[in-house]
Amino acid sequence: MAPPPSSQPGTIQYAVSWDANPQEADNNQGISRLHVTAFDTSTGHIRWQREPLKVKDMYQSSEQRIVDGVLYIASSSQHSALLLALDIRDGHLLWQRETEETGFNTMQFCKGTIYQSTETTVQALQISNGQVRWSYKSPALLSGLVTTSTAVYIVETEINAQSQNGQRRFATALDAAHGKVIWRKAYTTANDSNTFKLIATREAVLAINQVASNPSTSSPITSVQALQPETGKSIWTLPISMFNQPSSVTALGDTLYLNGQNQLYNPKAHPASEPNQDMLLMALDAHTGKLRWQREHNYEQFTFLSEQELYAYKGYRGDGSTTKKTLCALDITTGKDRWCIDNLQPSLFSLSANKDTLIVVETLQPSPLSLQQNLYAINKRDGKILWHQPWQSSAPSLVTLTLCTIGSDQNTNRLV
Repeated sequence: MAPPPSSQPGTIQYAVSWDANPQEADNNQGISRLHVTAFDTSTGHIRWQREPLKVKDMYQSSEQRIVDGVLYIASSSQHSALLLALDIRDGHLLWQRETEETGFNTMQFCKGTIYQSTETTVQALQISNGQVRWSYKSPALLSGLVTTSTAVYIVETEINAQSQNGQRRFATALDAAHGKVIWRKAYTTANDSNTFKLIATREAVLAINQVASNPSTSSPITSVQALQPETGKSIWTLPISMFNQPSSVTALGDTLYLNGQNQLYNPKAHPASEPNQDMLLMALDAHTGKLRWQREHNYEQFTFLSEQELYAYKGYRGDGSTTKKTLCALDITTGKDRWCIDNLQPSLFSLSANKDTLIVVETLQPSPLSLQQNLYAINKRDGKILWHQPWQSSAPSLVTLTLCTIGSDQNTNRLV
């Protein structure tokens, strides 16, 4: 595709593609080629495409963020971890960092620092060159990373400490400047690793804890506790009896969103045309814990792109029970659907937007060893499809495509 002569400001998006060539697929052995592409979301035309470096290991996916005109790409293979910084003006490599660490979890940005975590380590890196500012080695397993301008919050799980009464986990606060422990608060949780999560808002640290594995409907199942960022002392606690293993937790602005299985679900109260509505999405005031709204639903996944944008997916369970794929935009003030598009199958990790346009990557698998990907541009106001076209990769091998949007170097509240 030839690039157009000019583009409107704010219409450029960036795609990260990994062309993975497995040599021993069962052992995750092989090599990869990385391609970064800038394209105009108003037309779909490619502005530039670069292969910024040669990769000697097999990387198939990555996490990426754009901060202050630089695209950061983090990925891990079976043998190493990779972090790149690219200039988004033309895709040239600014710096790279490759280590022998494995088990990469996530990366976050705050106040000129990149924070990365593995299963047992948190590192603070200089955003200008990727050099290590400080490193914290945990005696336990790490399962979360939340950053603010003053502190880094992690979840630490005691190794080999499961019992019939649950497992001991700690909400730990590290000083953002030096990585020293500020405070640590212990919790007894269900044994499953997904039953305890941390979120940081502007005024509090929120600990979401599943307090029972097989509770009766009259007993609290999940506890939400707001902690003072400076001391870890409790501000308020809210017991919830309607969740079993919350599947996702997100804080945006002053709203906390909880999504999980509804233990009080009554199938007789719903028509046969709405099967499997056994999930519940709740929006809570993060300052007080008060309920703003809740709705039962049968969506499998939610994506929050901003405080004003919430999207939901349906038809991804993979059990053959349904073939209809649906993408919906939700009203964040009520939780109700604003618009829906049927028979569109977006990748769960490739949804991005600018001011007016939602960009969707549709991933299809016509055969066990091949993938096809399409790009769709959707009007955010009414859900009308503006254009769509096949994604053109530079290599015929297996390709994974993810999109990233421009962000700012500021505090971020993310799912952990």
